[in-house]
Amino acid sequence: MISASLNDALATLTDALLSQPELDPLLRRHWREDPTDEDDLPAHLRAAADVLSAELPVLSVGEDPDVVLLSLLANHGGLVLLTWCSSSAWRGDTCMSAMLEVAVGEDDLAQAVSGAARERVVSGPLMDALACVPLMGDGSDLNHPMNAEVRARLEILVWEAGSCAWELPEFGAWIWRSPAAFDALIGTPAHGSLRGRVLAARCLEATVCAVTPHTSQELVGRTLSVLQPLLLHPEPLVWVHAARALGRLTGPLEELQGMLLDWVMGDSPVLRQRAMTAFASLPADRLGFLASQLVAIVRSPNEDPSVLAAIAAATPYLFFERRDIWDRLATRIYSGD
Repeated sequence: MISASLNDALATLTDALLSQPELDPLLRRHWREDPTDEDDLPAHLRAAADVLSAELPVLSVGEDPDVVLLSLLANHGGLVLLTWCSSSAWRGDTCMSAMLEVAVGEDDLAQAVSGAARERVVSGPLMDALACVPLMGDGSDLNHPMNAEVRARLEILVWEAGSCAWELPEFGAWIWRSPAAFDALIGTPAHGSLRGRVLAARCLEATVCAVTPHTSQELVGRTLSVLQPLLLHPEPLVWVHAARALGRLTGPLEELQGMLLDWVMGDSPVLRQRAMTAFASLPADRLGFLASQLVAIVRSPNEDPSVLAAIAAATPYLFFERRDIWDRLATRIYSGD
């Protein structure tokens, strides 16, 4: 529900900015709440600005935010709303991505939306910052010097999401429909430094949930070609995430299941280790058909401890999706046999 006070505040600020563009930096300074800056914004505009800061966050996380925000956009335009988004990118109580997605279809607001999205990626909380990445464009300019700060924060966000084994379907959908984004965040880093390979593996793990049987076969092929050297990398920071990504990818791509089982039953210790982590990371619906084989491996007294360790590397998925198998594994490891 849009209050009368919010409508009045938006009308007041819109009129002020249209008639006095020089007020823009003063308004931004007020919303950034920097105590080191003197607030020179006129009192009546300060009051209107405070109404936005109090009510917009609530609307952005409320019921049907897109409908409410579309109404605000239709009635008042995007000038003030996007100025607020850009200046309030630091706020943790707002779903900024919902606000920007509403405005992204307006051609005259495209540049402002992209700028506000960049601010959010640099300053916002992890999940909403990542949700704003697709609003910046197709990823073709991620390596441009003007985006150095954005790229640095994005790498931190991907590193953190990967370490927590969070799945990011919206972020992933953007990567899988944009070859430029794939190259910038996965393809190129996967052939670079150790840090780049870790980031590529973590990004793959977090985003393969967005792959479907209808995803571009060219990108799927490139993904498998990128995964192979990451899987065989000796550093666990690389191969563990790559193996978990392979397991999650096997969910939508059934043709990978045969290869995975061949590795599990094969003689190569390295391939078997990687395959066990991938096998244990399969989505719950896919693992349901193969769970008995995994349980048999966990129960077997003849398995090498490294095999149990490889299965344990899939803990983020086993614990939440197949707790029964994880409990068996934990009991076996805790007992030390």
